[in-house]
Amino acid sequence: MNKIKGLTALILSGFIAFGAMGCNSQNESSEKEPDVDVSTPSNYSLTFENENGKYLAVIKDEGKIVSKTQYPVKIKIKTSSSKEDFSFKEYQLGYDEINDNRATATLTTENGSIFEIQDKYSKNTGGYKVEREIVILNAAHGDYGYQSIYSMASEGSSFDYFIPGMLYKNTDFSRSGTLFSDIEVQRIYTRETRTGLPMVMLRDKQSGYAISLAHIKAQIKAGGVGVGSETANDNMQFGSLGYSFTDQNTVDFCYPGAEGYTKDEKNSTWSNPYHEVKKSGGHSYTLSILVDKNANYRDAMMQNYLTAYEQQGLEIFNDIDINEVYQENVKIFKNEFKVYNSSSSREVVGYDFEYYLPNAKGGGQSLQMGFVGQQCYAGFQLLKYGYEYNDNDCIQKGEKIIDFWVDICESYTLPCVWWEPLNNDIGGKPFVDGSKVYPVFIRCLVDGMDGILEGYKCAKENGKEHKNWYDALIKVADHLCNVQNSDGSFYRAYDYMTGKVSTNKTQAKYQCDSKLNTPIAINFMAKMYELTKDAFYKESALLAADYVYDEIYLKYGKFVGGTPDNPNVTDKEAAVFAMEGFLSAYFICDNQEKKQKYLEACEFSAVCAMSWVYTYDFIVPSQTDNLDAINPFLNGGTTGFSLIALGHSAADTFISFAYAEYFKLYAITGNELYLNMAGILQNNTKQVTDFDGRMGYKYSAMSIEASNIHDFSFRTASGGVWLPWIGVANLNGISEMNKMFNEADVLVAKNLQNIKATVENYGCGGKLS
Repeated sequence: MNKIKGLTALILSGFIAFGAMGCNSQNESSEKEPDVDVSTPSNYSLTFENENGKYLAVIKDEGKIVSKTQYPVKIKIKTSSSKEDFSFKEYQLGYDEINDNRATATLTTENGSIFEIQDKYSKNTGGYKVEREIVILNAAHGDYGYQSIYSMASEGSSFDYFIPGMLYKNTDFSRSGTLFSDIEVQRIYTRETRTGLPMVMLRDKQSGYAISLAHIKAQIKAGGVGVGSETANDNMQFGSLGYSFTDQNTVDFCYPGAEGYTKDEKNSTWSNPYHEVKKSGGHSYTLSILVDKNANYRDAMMQNYLTAYEQQGLEIFNDIDINEVYQENVKIFKNEFKVYNSSSSREVVGYDFEYYLPNAKGGGQSLQMGFVGQQCYAGFQLLKYGYEYNDNDCIQKGEKIIDFWVDICESYTLPCVWWEPLNNDIGGKPFVDGSKVYPVFIRCLVDGMDGILEGYKCAKENGKEHKNWYDALIKVADHLCNVQNSDGSFYRAYDYMTGKVSTNKTQAKYQCDSKLNTPIAINFMAKMYELTKDAFYKESALLAADYVYDEIYLKYGKFVGGTPDNPNVTDKEAAVFAMEGFLSAYFICDNQEKKQKYLEACEFSAVCAMSWVYTYDFIVPSQTDNLDAINPFLNGGTTGFSLIALGHSAADTFISFAYAEYFKLYAITGNELYLNMAGILQNNTKQVTDFDGRMGYKYSAMSIEASNIHDFSFRTASGGVWLPWIGVANLNGISEMNKMFNEADVLVAKNLQNIKATVENYGCGGKLS
């Protein structure tokens, strides 16, 4: 197994010599692929070879051709000024001259326009850097717009694929009908603003060689609202990435960014912005060419992504006071606490489903214990704040919230995870979705029970025992152990009355008997072991971790179905839970060999989760003027925001939940890229809040839920609301860092003594102090 061990391994992945010349699958039955032998050390060289009077770029590994790119330069010319007329001509070029590692080509179009193309090559971490510059020497009538395409070829025939936030290994678990759900095409591109990091990888399964392109130090803008199609506008400063499968199999970067696909002559759809063909016009961009040989897709994906991430040089946003973030988020939960029904036998308390910005007007008396509602964790955060600051009001409110959900736990075999407050004898009813009660999704259940666990520990450590809280935890944890499948897996959703796997098939997204959500349960079971010292829970957690390692990590190389409101598609939240689960297994496992196995899978999961995060900044105008009041991206601030799932257009700040997890991973491995990501999630994710008062929100810590930004047209399907999960996501990492180090800021904590030992001793977070 070719392991990736931090930044050093990225830099020393192979001596690089530079020569100047010379269909959708939604089932769960994928097969594991054997690893490729990578025992031979790599000694790459890039040369230029003359074929038929033109120079081609060739990358070799000790004489073996890895990439021989027939046409490194492609220029697409729009030959009509009409938006409706899609007439164009594509020219494919080799280089005319090579001079001191500068490769040049000249194109004279049929109409007489003259383009001079210069590609300057140099060595770079993990491969090479190419700086392209195009100058238009003559602009002829009939040539209205142009795109340039840089290509690198793979010598293979059967591939693994990777585009961060768009495509993971293959098309399994992608949403049918969306871009990249079908890659049996001649050409397919996506705009780079649909990617967390603008890169594209093609890995030959037989040889193990991977070729990647990454757009580094990108200066992205559109110059207005939206993306122009079939128009020539130099303000369109963004690229696209993808693949061509014609005479050669290539990874491509297109500038400005065309998006779409060509399946065959009769099946093609594209959005094409162009730059103007004008004398002395032109454009430039810088790409990283990454080349390596890895045993499997997982190692290749990690190495290529982390190298490109390092090259981006993502900066941590400094205008954030993390301690003020904590105070302001608690203020929301303290002030918006609501009693829905106190006259019945059950006092129903908590927070509305949503709060409309900017005035934070509540809406929807509908309570979720976890997921987007996060009622239990909100209760814990109030409790923690109350004990820390001697605030009895917060303590009482936190206790009431947790008491309510503990009562729900006691009333049914498994707690109803979604509750509707009503003025009846039991204070409401389980939420009915369509014609049946909403299933008990493992995601909702574990979120809620983990919040109760944290609340129990907090109170216990401050001298107050809540036996009914403890009993509820034992009841649910025991039930999960008892219904855990013999292979270690858990089902996606259960029935609240019977406690067995739900048979609710009223909605296609439910997929209740899927096992792909198993990673979500690991951390809770591990924390229950730390809390109780009961080996029953440890066995359950490790059995689940082994299932995920073998049947998801090795078999699929991706993580699926992290949210109940989506079907089982590849998504960010599933990767976050896998990272957390494998890290928990690492902490509680006594076998050193297995610990390293879990750590290996944890790092891969962490990189998968990172890959959804925007690593570049751009301005996003509002789709309509009335959205300016809630649009946080009018002056940029996209770094740290992250895409949600394949087939989704929306992005959010969910991954801010994980900033303490990335710091733990940094402490264990020493890889500073994880520290950088921890800082990004700690600070940059807060750029969407009203931290500087520019939005005029009722609470400065509030921010919009999911919104669309990829097409330079800000909009939000939810109508511009804050949901309770956002406040909990902002608070949880702070709480955990303070518990471990008495310091919330990772950039301060990194300088403390013995951080690895501190993290190892803290473990999963279930121990009573």
